[in-house]
Amino acid sequence: EIHDQPQAIQETFGGRVNFEVREVGFDSFELTPAEEVERLSSFHLTLNTAAPGPPSLVHGGLSQVVDAVANGLDVLTGHTVTRISYNDTGVLIDTDRGGFAADHVLVTVPLGVLKSGAITFSPALPGWKLDAIDRLGFGTYSKVNLLFDHAFWPDRHVINYAAADKGDYPFWVNIDRHLGAPVLSIQQVGTKARENDRRTDEEAVDRAMAVVRTLFGAGSPDPIGATNTNWSIDPFALGSYSYYAVGSTPEDREALGASIADRLFFAGEAVHQRYFATAHGALLSGEKAAREIIEVATQ
Repeated sequence: EIHDQPQAIQETFGGRVNFEVREVGFDSFELTPAEEVERLSSFHLTLNTAAPGPPSLVHGGLSQVVDAVANGLDVLTGHTVTRISYNDTGVLIDTDRGGFAADHVLVTVPLGVLKSGAITFSPALPGWKLDAIDRLGFGTYSKVNLLFDHAFWPDRHVINYAAADKGDYPFWVNIDRHLGAPVLSIQQVGTKARENDRRTDEEAVDRAMAVVRTLFGAGSPDPIGATNTNWSIDPFALGSYSYYAVGSTPEDREALGASIADRLFFAGEAVHQRYFATAHGALLSGEKAAREIIEVATQ
């Protein structure tokens, strides 16, 4: 049952199904938006539409997409933007390594950075855009990736774990099945992910290995390598991707992506109404904003 107004999924399903089933179901609901069900709008839960084809891992990593798009461009890295000023004549961008002038600017920082106020806009962003930034949610998805010298777990694409402590590493991806590398990617979202982000890498690996040994036995070998994400404390991300929080609507994504004074343009996964929370949504939104800038610049 989906109600006619935004509300938490907890209100829709809570208490109406078996406890164990509910916990697994909630973990499944939470994985895609990367947040606890209490914060999700049930009315807008199904608006995220997957692209054609099955979910896939990119051999060699998604950095290949960034490299291809950036090919031939003069991309400056290592510049932290602190202020964007705009008026009828153009735009000034202040960074920790100097300033830049432009006719237009395309802002693609994550929603988490916009929420933090790390970038000052002058004049300030209008109220309708600030309201959209505030209402949309920005979740956290963490991954502890463990490399072993051999695979000792079941040959399945994914492994679901229903922990006594709800949300504690519920979703595991068997990278060995996909890429032929003996890696377990152990994943969690929301509050649990943010707790994981605050751990040291050693602490995160120890915590994940405790769950590995719960599932596969105390004799499970130590990993020979590991990585741990920390998106929620990365100042250039402050989370992973957007979701529909209780009270937010598709109009908020439209407002987030709307340009201001034909000078400020916005793109990123959070502005795409169909493919939000995805890399392809971010890419498509950037292409749309680029076309808008070209149209304005050539008038």
